[in-house]
Amino acid sequence: MLSIRKKHKELVDKTNNFINNKYGFKSYRLIQSGGSINKIKQILKNYNEINISVDELESLDDEIRILFLSIDNTDICASFVITSIIEIIDIKNQGNCIKTNNKFVSVLVKNIIDIAKQLNINHIELSDNSYYRCIDKLNNKSYSYKLDLANTLTNGIPYYYKYKFKYQNKRDHNAVKMNYNKLKNMQTKDLDRNIIFSSIDEQIQDKSDIEKIKKEIDLLYKKYKESNVKKLFYEIKYKMCNIFSLIYDSIFFKLGLVKYTDKIMILDL
Repeated sequence: MLSIRKKHKELVDKTNNFINNKYGFKSYRLIQSGGSINKIKQILKNYNEINISVDELESLDDEIRILFLSIDNTDICASFVITSIIEIIDIKNQGNCIKTNNKFVSVLVKNIIDIAKQLNINHIELSDNSYYRCIDKLNNKSYSYKLDLANTLTNGIPYYYKYKFKYQNKRDHNAVKMNYNKLKNMQTKDLDRNIIFSSIDEQIQDKSDIEKIKKEIDLLYKKYKESNVKKLFYEIKYKMCNIFSLIYDSIFFKLGLVKYTDKIMILDL
């Protein structure tokens, strides 16, 4: 049976290989750490809402890797590296990552900010490659959508902007502002339903379901006709997650919204 420390190392390797292969994103080393391994261990004792620990096999005093593990220690929910800054490497938003009913990502970001302040670190980075995954209970299939684009449709801004992060690339930060301004005054009644319906025609493979899906969306369209269009997208996202995951990218493009090119976000404390 593998020790917990060996499990940690295997999980970190698996996570890093996935990130590096899919996104070309690699962590890097800086000097002058915010604190030694022993100091970090003492700080982490104060956090009991999530399963957090130092990955000792992958840490040095000038580069300390922190793991947020699932409650049963079988998966990595998030990881970050402490150097002269804090670099969040990966975040998975899944149900077995937190011991309370609070939202995992909210608790995660709050804890990381608190840790940074204790270490006198004033700069946090993350690579926003986050996806949200949902299960269609009828066919037990998993679906996912990118949080940056999906959250822009439903809330007007990329997901991590709610935590005061912003794109380090000025072009992308300006794109956030343009997208927000375009959506903030757009009513559902101003949206051409064909933007949604044509996306369904293009993306749904099972043609026998198309008319039923369109009827469901048409009912939501009428319900939120006098509301901001973000409410319509929000309802589709949470009531029809499987459908939303297939059409949100197409809708984003057809609305003339600007996609984000550089995934690096920063938070200066």
